[in-house]
Amino acid sequence: MRAEIKDFHSPDLDWASEVPLDGESFSVLLQLFIGAVGEDGADSFDIILCTPEYLRQRVSEWGIFDGLHHLIVNSFNREQIEKYLQKRVSSLEADTWKLLAQKLGQLGRWEYEE
Repeated sequence: MRAEIKDFHSPDLDWASEVPLDGESFSVLLQLFIGAVGEDGADSFDIILCTPEYLRQRVSEWGIFDGLHHLIVNSFNREQIEKYLQKRVSSLEADTWKLLAQKLGQLGRWEYEE
């Protein structure tokens, strides 16, 4: 079984048309709706899309930062981000959806995790 991204969504900005206000330092929640190839339905996987400058500021402020489920980019290039994520998701394979979703959960927080 393989997966595909069915849709991209962000509660922080209109994913299709907006960009972060500060292109040098930003953090955006990106939700990937992923399902089995050729099937209806999808589960949500949450990723924090951010820049190295954003991380530098958080580490400077807090002294430590846990990077789980973060995708670090130099700039907000929607096409490049989507292409990377689509390739990464389509490269995974498992015998069942649960096993595949667990693999996808290494990329983003699965809505049914825990």
